[in-house]
Amino acid sequence: MPADLRLMNWIREHRNLARESVISDLRAAGYAEADIIDSYDAVVQQSVTAPASFPKKKEPWLAALLSFILPGVGHMYAGAVGMGIVLLSLYGLGWLLTVTIIGAIVGVPLLFAVVIGALVGSYNAAQAANRTA
Repeated sequence: MPADLRLMNWIREHRNLARESVISDLRAAGYAEADIIDSYDAVVQQSVTAPASFPKKKEPWLAALLSFILPGVGHMYAGAVGMGIVLLSLYGLGWLLTVTIIGAIVGVPLLFAVVIGALVGSYNAAQAANRTA
């Protein structure tokens, strides 16, 4: 027998009741026991197979650690992929500039700024992701 939609909605609204209580309450309301059991089993099956849609919490310390290892990756972990790509690109540019002495004058401060900015920014980005989730 197909599950009755009205019964399924009632069962969902009263899901804190035990199975036996649901069956006896609905039997008293005039529903057939077979319909009640089919509807109850359908609700239970839906609740078991429904995917959990809980957002994953981003750990700010992990985002900062990832940014310390490789600037930009912490932003990507926190969900700010665009900013992560920018920081990773600037980090690579900073290393390329350090090849020459004149380039090192620009490259070393750029590396320092990118690493510090990535550490602080990824920590804040993970906190912001947790607030909006």
